[in-house]
Amino acid sequence: MEQLLNVGTIVGAICGFLGIKIFEMVFDKHKDHEDKLQMNTIAIVELKGEIKRLNDYLARVDKLEKDTNQAHQRIRDLKSQVENMST
Repeated sequence: MEQLLNVGTIVGAICGFLGIKIFEMVFDKHKDHEDKLQMNTIAIVELKGEIKRLNDYLARVDKLEKDTNQAHQRIRDLKSQVENMST
């Protein structure tokens, strides 16, 4: 009878230990999942900022290209006028 009590105590201790480990594992995974979601949210916000800055930069580049094209057209027009005046 005493051996059964010892075996029961050992089995109970093992079950308790396993129960605690399973409980910790479940909640650790939940916490890890929350941490990853938080990190992804921060990364998304940072990417939105980078995309906005990139769009602003590209808008300036597009404006510079249009201004350059207009300046070249103006130069061609002036050159054409000068050539017409000299003929």
